[in-house]
Amino acid sequence: MKTQNNKLNWLYLLIGAIIVVVVAALAYVNMGVQPTTSPPAAKTNRDWQAGKPFRHIGPNRSHPVVKTIILGFEDACKDLQVDCVNNAFEGVDFSLMVPQVDIAISQGSSGVIAFVDKAVYESDKRLIAAGIPVMNIHTKVTKEELPGLLGWVAPDADAYAKAAAEAIGEKIGGKGSVIISQGNLNDLENQVSKVFTDAMKAKYPDVKVLAPIIEGFDQPAAIAVAEAALQAHPDVVAAFGTTGNSPVTWAKAAQAQGKKPGEIIIIGMDTVKQNLDLVESGEVYGVIAQPLYDEEYRAVELLLAKIKGEPVSYDNL
Repeated sequence: MKTQNNKLNWLYLLIGAIIVVVVAALAYVNMGVQPTTSPPAAKTNRDWQAGKPFRHIGPNRSHPVVKTIILGFEDACKDLQVDCVNNAFEGVDFSLMVPQVDIAISQGSSGVIAFVDKAVYESDKRLIAAGIPVMNIHTKVTKEELPGLLGWVAPDADAYAKAAAEAIGEKIGGKGSVIISQGNLNDLENQVSKVFTDAMKAKYPDVKVLAPIIEGFDQPAAIAVAEAALQAHPDVVAAFGTTGNSPVTWAKAAQAQGKKPGEIIIIGMDTVKQNLDLVESGEVYGVIAQPLYDEEYRAVELLLAKIKGEPVSYDNL
């Protein structure tokens, strides 16, 4: 009998010990303490790209203005630690955009900053149809013009066109002829020329604004075109250029026509070194500081936000 009681006592002790262990374990869990495990690695920006780079597709790869844009692209890619490819092409033959779009689709892209213009809408639409997020820089585009576009980053072109008209009109005393030059016929430059002309006529009705001439993107040829324009219109007292090479174009053309620095009031686009040097020398009255670098940098940020599932605003001034 004594032996049986001893066995029961040991059994009770064992059951009690088990209960204590179970209660302690439950308390451990309820306190929020979990067994130590390694947390999953944080997802990197490159992980979000899933092996597909961001791409820049557009014309004039070697143009000083485009080089500034591409610098913004490259710096953003480096700072944000994402993979990027520059698919810009030389010159302004827009048919060359087609093979670059082919590459972007066939090789894969997690986002594209593409040249957007009516002349290349079909190429832009192909990127969008392939499910690739597409950002535009430098020009405003309505949602109706290009359905599916992720958004745009651009300065207020109307505002700087009006500012240029007011600056030139005031400088020439509201009299004389003003000539406009464009790189080519495109949505942005066409709009800038129109707004400049309308603003000049509204505030300085005695100023004659000549129809825009096309200077192109080859500098020697552009200078020759501008020289011919000055010869044909000897009453020109000011020139406004809507493209990045225009300060050089008009300064050299004026010099070739025997004009002294500042005799023809010149305003053109972009704060690249060659243009700023001409402002410093007095040959050019002023240049418009478009945020070229910042536009491209911001576009990369917005593409990254898109693939990470974050909200992206359509219009970004």
